[in-house]
Amino acid sequence: YIALLLMMPFLRAMVKGMEEEDFRYLIAGYVLMFGVVPCLEFCLWKGSVTIHESFNPILFMTPNIFYALVGYYLEHHRQTGERRIGLGIVLSVAALAVTCFMTHYQTIVVGECSPEQLEQFFNCFICIPAMTLYDIMKCVGEKIRSARLKKILPVLGGTVFGIYLIEKFSRALTDYVYVLTAPILGSFVASLIWVFAAFAVSFVVVVGMKNVPVIKKMVNKFI
Repeated sequence: YIALLLMMPFLRAMVKGMEEEDFRYLIAGYVLMFGVVPCLEFCLWKGSVTIHESFNPILFMTPNIFYALVGYYLEHHRQTGERRIGLGIVLSVAALAVTCFMTHYQTIVVGECSPEQLEQFFNCFICIPAMTLYDIMKCVGEKIRSARLKKILPVLGGTVFGIYLIEKFSRALTDYVYVLTAPILGSFVASLIWVFAAFAVSFVVVVGMKNVPVIKKMVNKFI
């Protein structure tokens, strides 16, 4: 995030001059270079042959920059609609299916894999469901009429950056949740409960810091 902030003046100047076609090219290039190419390399050569490291189009290969630019595009350029969201859902299901297939295929080819190896394809196509979820939440948000919800949502949104900063610590503090629930509910459900527990702890900490008289001014300025 700090690296992204350092590059922000250049990125702001870049997005102001980018057109709809430029953003589409960015997304297509990212999916191709970050998703399709690694999958094809593994399917064809089992990971033993890859594109030379000197061929590395930065905007297509650096997630931090890509998601910042696409976030701007989704918020300020692209119009959301039911048809576009429906297409996004279909593509998201396809992206997750390909990810599952590649992970399964990897275990067949490689055999027993370490956790790091199993995550090789996790992020290849994650940008597709991420953009779809953004569109869905933006569309839902535009239709909210409840005054109570309009008060609650800014509070939740105002804690996102703070949660992002401390979630690793919260996960470490709440790991006992997974240890207790995994034998009963299974690893997947236990992981979801652990995630929500870590989120809840982070939320309480951030909201608390935002309301402590001595430090709230500084915290509210940066978080």
